[in-house]
Amino acid sequence: MRRNAARRLSALTTSLLLTAGLLAPAAASAAPTASSAAVFGERGSAFADGPSARTSSNHPIVVRDLSDACPPGRVPPAGFTDVTSGYAFAGAIDCLVWYGITQGKTATTYAPGESVTRRQMAVFIHRMLDDLIVLPDPPARSRFNDVPATGEVGIAVNTLASDELAEMLGVRIVGGKTATTYAPNDRVTRAQMGSFIARTMEGVFHATGVEIIDRGRCDNVFSDEARIPQAHLANVKLLCAAGVVTGRTDGTYGPAADVNRGQMSAFLMRLMDIFVDDRVGITVPPDRFAEVHVDRGDGAAACSDAGRDGSSAEPFCTIQEGVDRAREMDGYVVDVMVRGRGWQRSYGGDVTLDSGSAFAVNLVNTALPTHVDEETAEDLVYVDGDLTITGADQRAYNAVYGVVLDGGSGTGVTVETPGTAEILVSGAFGHTGLAVDQTGRTLVVGSMVWGRDVGIDLIRTTLSGTGTDIQGSLIYEPFHEDAAFLRAPAGASGIDAILNGWRATNGFVSDDSYPDPAATKLETIDGRRAIVPA
Repeated sequence: MRRNAARRLSALTTSLLLTAGLLAPAAASAAPTASSAAVFGERGSAFADGPSARTSSNHPIVVRDLSDACPPGRVPPAGFTDVTSGYAFAGAIDCLVWYGITQGKTATTYAPGESVTRRQMAVFIHRMLDDLIVLPDPPARSRFNDVPATGEVGIAVNTLASDELAEMLGVRIVGGKTATTYAPNDRVTRAQMGSFIARTMEGVFHATGVEIIDRGRCDNVFSDEARIPQAHLANVKLLCAAGVVTGRTDGTYGPAADVNRGQMSAFLMRLMDIFVDDRVGITVPPDRFAEVHVDRGDGAAACSDAGRDGSSAEPFCTIQEGVDRAREMDGYVVDVMVRGRGWQRSYGGDVTLDSGSAFAVNLVNTALPTHVDEETAEDLVYVDGDLTITGADQRAYNAVYGVVLDGGSGTGVTVETPGTAEILVSGAFGHTGLAVDQTGRTLVVGSMVWGRDVGIDLIRTTLSGTGTDIQGSLIYEPFHEDAAFLRAPAGASGIDAILNGWRATNGFVSDDSYPDPAATKLETIDGRRAIVPA
């Protein structure tokens, strides 16, 4: 299983992006199609703590059975010699290894009965999040004097405790035992585990638009509720309502008891089961990632689609053919890997990118670790045409990375999807560089956009993290008067405050220089507010 990968993307795609240092912190997930309340506590589980927990309305709490995250017959055995097939959490441990969240204590042992420490808990959660969202870079200096800034433990603890991640997720996953200490070797209690797991769920939900359910559903479920520390009580109730915990067979929760590694595998995989549930649609199991290849050739011989199958050995000749094949792969995350052939051998024709029946379809330059923004670069993927990102519903997810789009007299990139579009392009050129006209979510991450009339034209979108976020992209000055770096939707509420915020935090480029906000101004053009050169 891969590491350092947002699970909307395959292993290669995101590892390349991270290696290249191209991704800014951004979520990579589509909005759900149903309220999250509908997916919690529906299925029975062999991993239940106990059968006695009931909601405040006297309905039993039933933990998730892992059938979404760990489909029967598809999870390979981890092969640990100290985990027998009859062990209650054996299936969860196998699945935890499948997702790359653990490798075991050794190559052959898992140590299921050992207590989980705070350092282990941070590493487990960091590995899980690293497969769900694109995490910010870890702080250069450690937040705690008992944890280093480097190494897997230091990176995990400091990233989870960072202000950048807290802003992205709307919650801080971990805090210290004191202002300056983390206590990495302390054991994790069941009460503390509730906060670790619940904050992770809240953060991922916040980043992906899933609504949190009512914690009150689990009021007075546990006979020892009064002994659960107030700092953790609401989080334990959230996990109860979500079907992650039910308590113990005697009706108690046992907040002061240690959590062992076997139990932790179940807690984490029940959480992953929610993320994989197709009504939430945040991710897919590890065996549902695929690639389709496109290569127009080097000109030594004419490219022919005769016998082409989209494999690395027999790639398609055109990008659209690769996309069309990818969108037929039901339930998969598919990267359409395009080999760059430089400016002189551009890929001609407009491209329509949508998910179809796939979980997600991403258009990717295979050479992302190299420098791809020079026109003369041999590995440049240059598309001499418009790119339109569309989709049937809000579950659609598409991304484009490391490609140059030249729309000529049209638009470089047009976003019309009701779902999610993530755009990290080496260039988007045209009469309009990027046009957003959709009801979903658009993340423009670290892109270069240059339009003769307007750089980014926000025709129809909300101006927020759930609508359009330009994430520090460079928008070049347009070519003539009455043109704009960025134009906002008509009638948007509080638009001047939002645009002024963008002026202060994003790059607007004039004559190859980076002006401060004073070099730009707000102006009304054709009844719409815009950021223009000062």
